[in-house]
Parts: sequence; C-alpha cells; structure tokens
Amino acid sequence: MVLEKAMALPAGGARIDLQDPESVRYWAEVFGLDEIDLMMAVLTAGRRPQDVALLLRRPWR
Repeated sequence: MVLEKAMALPAGGARIDLQDPESVRYWAEVFGLDEIDLMMAVLTAGRRPQDVALLLRRPWR
C-alpha cells in the first residue's frame, strides 16, 4: 500500500510565489500542471490561485 504525503499549503499561501520553489511545486500539484505551465498561467492570470483556476477553467474551492 502506498501512502501519499499530504502537501501543506506553503507559507504565504494566499498567493502563488514564483520565486519560492516550494510554492511552485505545491501549486503545480494542486492544478495538475508541470512547473513551466504553472509559471505561464501565473504570468497570464496573476498570483491569486482563484484567478489561475479561472484561467485554467478549473473549479476553485
């Protein structure tokens, strides 16, 4: 049986911080993207996760 490691929201998690590798990994996993695609989405939509979700047409909490 494989146990998945729960990912904790990075510090300052209200925004996607492209300068913080932990934040990039976390949000890439949340949105199911690779890191480059996440960076492109953030550069297009902005740093708020809900704006990135809207751009990607993904549901947000």
